[in-house]
Amino acid sequence: MSSTLVDIATEKAPTQKVMIDLLTEESPFLERLPMEPCSDDNINKFEKLTSVESAKVVKVDEPLPVVNSETELDSTTISRVGGIIRAGKNLVDMWPTGKDGYYAKKFTPVLKESGNELEQTLLYNTFIDAAIKAGNVIDAGGRTVDKQNTMLFIKWGEGETNGLYNPRLVNSGKMFGMDDVGNGGTYEIYNPDTDSYDLVYGRYMESFIGAQVANSRNVFAIVNIDLSDDGADGYKNLPTEVMMGRAQTAVRARPNNTEIWAGSEVVTAMGIEYSGAQMNTRPESAERQNEIDFWNKIPMLASYNFKENAEAVVTVA
Repeated sequence: MSSTLVDIATEKAPTQKVMIDLLTEESPFLERLPMEPCSDDNINKFEKLTSVESAKVVKVDEPLPVVNSETELDSTTISRVGGIIRAGKNLVDMWPTGKDGYYAKKFTPVLKESGNELEQTLLYNTFIDAAIKAGNVIDAGGRTVDKQNTMLFIKWGEGETNGLYNPRLVNSGKMFGMDDVGNGGTYEIYNPDTDSYDLVYGRYMESFIGAQVANSRNVFAIVNIDLSDDGADGYKNLPTEVMMGRAQTAVRARPNNTEIWAGSEVVTAMGIEYSGAQMNTRPESAERQNEIDFWNKIPMLASYNFKENAEAVVTVA
């Protein structure tokens, strides 16, 4: 698969690798997301496959059929991720490690939470949304209002299902653009609590990160998973083995390029319900010895950035 954000930072922006480590520390989907450069700064143009006339098996003396693939031009615009840290002049001037030390301390929790928000946005607004819009969805049957969960099946494919970054920024040796507001001097901002103006320093950071689904066949969602108690020491609406099998078949899942993602409670529930049959836990690979769950040989991974037990009921046509 393509390089991850950590791989790219290590190679092209080593001085900012710690920032990417913080961004992905609590965001495992973002950490594993295969990344590719946009074709044009913050916009990626691609050909979307619309139909295929495949080759056919014919007899030796028969003519060959016409083959073709139809595409249409499409594009994805990636998101701007960033913000401004403001701090009072007196506080920064008294800070033991100076202005840079103060900003470093402030940016640490900001980057972690930014990674969580970015991951949730990509999961729901890009990948799950693409699966639902394409009709690649199964309804697990949950109907408890605002108590649902989703499981995402995703087959990674270069130029098809992948993350995106701004190549101009990265090739300049940066994962994040950073600079002081007002050339590093103080400036005034209005304080509504005191109805007066405060003198502050400011520093902004921004990056450009997104994702695309150029082939909707690579994504599938099982929605309306309801973990409410069914009254018999079980769960109301977990995916069945048949549902799991259909989802895997739909994306043509293979162990080397396909992953199943869900919230941690869903993955735990699946382990309780199906452990030892279709689902088991073992080291991810010879290179990665961390133990993860597998469903029928496909990695099943958990993220706290799913809206666990808090999703609305999805209407499936």
